[in-house]
Amino acid sequence: MERDFTVEKGFHHRSLVSQSVLRSQSFSVIAHDGDGVPTWIKDANGKYLPQMRRLCDLNADMSGLQGSLQTLHGPLGPYYDVHHGVSIRLGGTKLQARLQWKEDGILREGPISILPGALA
Repeated sequence: MERDFTVEKGFHHRSLVSQSVLRSQSFSVIAHDGDGVPTWIKDANGKYLPQMRRLCDLNADMSGLQGSLQTLHGPLGPYYDVHHGVSIRLGGTKLQARLQWKEDGILREGPISILPGALA
């Protein structure tokens, strides 16, 4: 495995209320300590499998995405739509995470707070 690498995950949120799309969002980062590629993260009872552990949680303030919020119209009336990504840089001396989105065709970034889990 490379010493330093980035993992990116895209997200898409829709809501009938614009403020609910722009609230803070939390994401958990899960680490796999086993061999091979895992099929499942949790068991049937919702507990992490032995080779899985919560590394940390990320908390993103979504208010910066106001400019990329789209108002769309569906059968039930208007709704709000926003696309964004989370980029996590692993390796080096510390974990780094950024919120990413496009606004008027330009890639924008914002901070994400890293809340320790197993990192502590």
